[in-house]
Amino acid sequence: MSEQIVMEEIEKKARSTLRRDGLATIIAGVALAIMAPFFLDDRLGWMLILGSGLYVFLPEVLRRHFIYPRVGYVKVRKEKSKKWKLIISILLLLIFIVILKINAYNWILPFYLALVLGAMAFTIAYLYRTLVEYFLASLILASGIVGLVVTIQGNEPGLVSALQLWILGAVLVLVGIVRFVLFIRKYPATKEHGNETIG
Repeated sequence: MSEQIVMEEIEKKARSTLRRDGLATIIAGVALAIMAPFFLDDRLGWMLILGSGLYVFLPEVLRRHFIYPRVGYVKVRKEKSKKWKLIISILLLLIFIVILKINAYNWILPFYLALVLGAMAFTIAYLYRTLVEYFLASLILASGIVGLVVTIQGNEPGLVSALQLWILGAVLVLVGIVRFVLFIRKYPATKEHGNETIG
């Protein structure tokens, strides 16, 4: 039992450290920017899938080159199941976005997007106790309120949603770059950090 508690603490600390590298934030911003054109043109649904795929798979690829040589790598057996849960959740989210976009209630789309993205950001902030995520989550939710007001005034929901995602994407990329630069300065690359499998 005590060994399991220690393992959970190691995993939590490792994930918390990685959350500060800024890569996930940068990729989230890029993903939002890529997904935005879909809200201008229904035929660009593949961009939703592309943006989501980048967010799911790209952080791990980049961390192998930029982060693990600095802080090491701890592999936990549960990672695969968590990745599949994330993929399934995102697919369900995309399906609902498509349905909502073509529905008569699409005027709530900017608010719905902010609600879902904000909930994800608040969950990350709660799990890793990082103030930056709380700030980003609040900003995302605020964008939903502004977007709702703008669409109620008669503006096209798709255009409002696209602009919303582009602006949020730009903010996320900027914040992520700052975090990434600070991270690599704090953790210079060394040869002593290798891969370690736990569990």
